Amino acid sequence: MYSKDEIEGSERSENLSPTYFRASKIAESFYNQMDSQEFKDITKKCSEMFYDALNSNIVNWLISDTTNNLATAIQQAVDDEIENLLTGKDQLFKYTYSSKAAYVREQIFTIYGDKLRNDRIKDLENQVKVLRGARY
Repeated sequence: MYSKDEIEGSERSENLSPTYFRASKIAESFYNQMDSQEFKDITKKCSEMFYDALNSNIVNWLISDTTNNLATAIQQAVDDEIENLLTGKDQLFKYTYSSKAAYVREQIFTIYGDKLRNDRIKDLENQVKVLRGARY
């Protein structure tokens, strides 16, 4: 049979039965018989493990998030620079007046010269074809 305290506790609660309150008394008496230092040591060890795991997860998330943000920013900068090249708003032209201008132009020509020249020739040939087919 349940004690008066267990029944009253159950009546005050919508979800807890008298069995819960009896189990709580048993757990409390068990705890009171134990050396509290043992629980402090266990709690401290668990806290340290939790902190280490949480810290590791946060650091890993921050590195991952920063990596994704940086990759996106780099890709956006490249996309913007290509758009600027295509629209004539290219920021590389600011080097025209700097001490590195000749070096920048030389590197661009060395790396992309043949492709740029061949692509421009194809564009001009296509324009000639269009103009020859045009009627005035």
